[in-house]
Amino acid sequence: TAEACAAAVAGGEWDEPSLIQVARSAGGKGFGSLKEKLSAAKDDEDPEAALVGVAEEFEAHPDYPGSVEVFGKVWVTASQGLSDSTRSQRVYWQLLDVDRNCEHGPFKGKGQGRGHRENLKSCSITIEEGNQCKGEPFKSSFDSASRREDPWPLVTYTSFQKDLPQAQLDKSLALAQTSSGYSPVFTKLTMRAETGLSAHEVEGHTVVVYDARGVAMACAPIARALSRPEPQSMLPALLQQAAPKPLRAANFVKHPNSVGDLDVWGEVLIWEILGETIPMMGHYVTWDLEGTDARCSKGRSATDPKSCSVRITKSTSCSDPNEEPLYKAEERRSNPWDYVSYTSVQGLHIVVARSPGVPVLTGHDSPDAMDQTVIVYDYEGKPAACAVVDMQ
Repeated sequence: TAEACAAAVAGGEWDEPSLIQVARSAGGKGFGSLKEKLSAAKDDEDPEAALVGVAEEFEAHPDYPGSVEVFGKVWVTASQGLSDSTRSQRVYWQLLDVDRNCEHGPFKGKGQGRGHRENLKSCSITIEEGNQCKGEPFKSSFDSASRREDPWPLVTYTSFQKDLPQAQLDKSLALAQTSSGYSPVFTKLTMRAETGLSAHEVEGHTVVVYDARGVAMACAPIARALSRPEPQSMLPALLQQAAPKPLRAANFVKHPNSVGDLDVWGEVLIWEILGETIPMMGHYVTWDLEGTDARCSKGRSATDPKSCSVRITKSTSCSDPNEEPLYKAEERRSNPWDYVSYTSVQGLHIVVARSPGVPVLTGHDSPDAMDQTVIVYDYEGKPAACAVVDMQ
């Protein structure tokens, strides 16, 4: 039964991908119920339901040129994921007086691979072990044994200068805005980094905010939170509330440029993000896929930005070999899809890839994504599967 299967997963007797495959092999009856039971079985023990901590005591980096007074909060949660490599931290931030030069996102790169920007940490918000603002030795918080590369340079912010309604802000940040006497430079968003680390392994680490050049501006230790953040701070920031049903890409077929034998299926859901500015408009993307590339089990390759990625393209047909990604180059300094990737989890009979949500700031709204194609790439950065975006 679904209840028995869920109990087996919760007790560690079976892995979830294998159980889902068994359910489908048996005829698919109760498959949807099984997935619901599996989710419910894990709710009580999922560390992402509890806050790891909050960073709010920001201090300027002593070597930073110019005056810095970053103010606000960065909340940190953690999730166990389906494997060691999918353990992750999600950061939710509301920050005041960040770098206004990040208004179009991080700078473009000069190299071929992901992360080869003019500076690796341009407009990034990272978690690090050790506090460099206090002169301590520091290193990025991720497990190099389970992840191929540092995920934190991909957690980036886009700034905007505008007074926000106080109802949208944490109380302390609303007070700071009121007392500032000018329109401050804000950033507000949520992003997730698959680090391979558990919740307790990042406790006491430091949140660092970088400017557009990739220079550390300010640091704050992650401290124990006395209470959960206000609800609007924990929700996917700027998500379109007026459109409860997302767009959907399913019915995947083999891409005409495919060179492998992957048989990808599942769905990609796309919500609209209403940005404060055009560069902050975009899509909140989730996926539940099967048959993805098993070589992506430690994340993507560092040599190709398309490796293990999921992208919306400007193509409107899966017979079209065009792979040009959907984003406004005049509004975004770098291709936002270069920072979106999946991690595969190998079960006994199936390979799966799931994401609870990735904000992709493209400068486009939902109508622009309608009838476009979603492409899933393999480890080598070759297109494997394609599906057309339509209404759910």
